[in-house]
Amino acid sequence: MLLSTRRLLSTFSAPLKALHKSNAHRAALASAEPTRYDYIRTEVASRLVDRLEDVRDRDFPVALDLGAHCNHIHEHLAAEDSLSGNGGGIGGVRRLVTIEGCEEIVTGTDPVQEERVQTYRVPGISEHSMPLPFPDETFDLVISSMALHWTSDLPTTFNEINRVLKPDGAFFLAMAGGATLPELRSAVLLAEEERDGGVSVHVGPFVDVSSMGMLLGNSGFKLPTIDVDTVTVTYPNMFTLCEHLSGMGESNASVNRRSAGGGAGMSRDG
Repeated sequence: MLLSTRRLLSTFSAPLKALHKSNAHRAALASAEPTRYDYIRTEVASRLVDRLEDVRDRDFPVALDLGAHCNHIHEHLAAEDSLSGNGGGIGGVRRLVTIEGCEEIVTGTDPVQEERVQTYRVPGISEHSMPLPFPDETFDLVISSMALHWTSDLPTTFNEINRVLKPDGAFFLAMAGGATLPELRSAVLLAEEERDGGVSVHVGPFVDVSSMGMLLGNSGFKLPTIDVDTVTVTYPNMFTLCEHLSGMGESNASVNRRSAGGGAGMSRDG
């Protein structure tokens, strides 16, 4: 598969995505249930951190969380039952550097500093900002949960991640793939074609799992392993689903989305 640089750089709007996340975070703080829409990120972060325990006889003392959001990765790394033999959290992580592009989330969410997993924020930097502001071979581990599916230029992002990893470092990534929200994607496209005689992007054009191995291999990663996890959530109707996607900050950030009207994004247009 050949992807042009121009196409990669124009798929998603990073400022629009930051605005969606900012609006969702402010709405959550003003509501009676500030964590109501966190269930997907919490579940995916938990599954991703659990993968660290599959790496036997190896610790990752210094880690980078790329797209930290509300510190779900930190919470699972430093959970009460995560003590490792060396006193760190899961995977032996003792220092966690976090990058989050939404300033409202950065200033409004302060991780509890556990003695076994100390967290350090990098201000003013987005997970979509490249190059990463670190020297070569800085980290034992780079981990990213539900953040990079809105990144237009994944090859450059993967190249930078590989650069800042130590030679024997590891990269753990969880992101929404091409099969995300298939029912919503089909329903909206069919309805729009019937109504308007054409279709537009309502659900993000995410990377297929078949392409991930190639992208990682081209960026210099050795022995990439790709798993597909399905998280099934049932909603009473499409409008409730769109409400939850908006509450998650997952509204559509595609550059060629419709400028007005309904639709959905991870998903919903906005």
